[in-house]
Amino acid sequence: MNLIVFFKCNKNVYSKGVEYGWLIETFNHLKLPYPNYLPYQTKIGLGVHAGKISVEEEFLLKDAFYLLVKAEDTFDKMHRYANFVKGNENNKGNQYILRALTNANQTVATYSRLSIISFYSFFEAFINSIGYDYYCRNIDRLTKIQKNNLLGRKDNKPNDFLSIEEKIERLQQIIREDKTVVLRINKKKRTSNDYRLFFGEMKKLRNSSVHFSPNKESIWRKPDDWIEKAHKTSILTLQISREIWKAIFPTKNLPEYLNELRFELNYNLAKQRLQDVGKVENKEIISD
Repeated sequence: MNLIVFFKCNKNVYSKGVEYGWLIETFNHLKLPYPNYLPYQTKIGLGVHAGKISVEEEFLLKDAFYLLVKAEDTFDKMHRYANFVKGNENNKGNQYILRALTNANQTVATYSRLSIISFYSFFEAFINSIGYDYYCRNIDRLTKIQKNNLLGRKDNKPNDFLSIEEKIERLQQIIREDKTVVLRINKKKRTSNDYRLFFGEMKKLRNSSVHFSPNKESIWRKPDDWIEKAHKTSILTLQISREIWKAIFPTKNLPEYLNELRFELNYNLAKQRLQDVGKVENKEIISD
């Protein structure tokens, strides 16, 4: 596409950036100092945002981990506060203390619940991103059915959408060189307890949190239970994401832009973010 035409057709390019894939295609042999395997649709900043990158699934992953560490931080503070007030007999029956602990209890549930939702949202965005990236890079040599599948639609029914499990299997069939499905995700063929847990219990809990009804998973849980569910979801999400990536791309390394889908790397970055936000809230970063 002619550059003049491109900028005429993309009025918000300086605010939203340009597509990474478009840059690579337009400027032959362009080498940019970015993490490996950035998806085609990654936005590269211009002007005051020059050099910055923006990838939706990365945002969602950061959100999920931040909410997890916020839940843990609130849980820890709640217990320290409870132990503190227990040491004074005058605190018994104090309605202000009771209200504070009740609110802290509810806040642990809030952060945990939102963390679970965000981890599942990341997972869906991650799978959709793989399909869209391959679609954009190979559009000229794909069949109509393959195009539909990569965009999450059923074979010849563009208004019917694949389940996330079906999509993962179709991605393997389309992207792998041998066109085989090495990782079975659908309900009848699941062999791993981890996948049963993630697509069973965790998905149900996420669905209840998003569109609750009395016949779904309960969202009334103790804070200890919520913390456990959120932590387990975080570990499972990254583990399964790594396995799916390797099933689709058996010869590729793990994606650097997602910190290789490693729990420790993402968790520690979220802890640092929590500390930095705390400094801002407490006005600790002040220059004389």
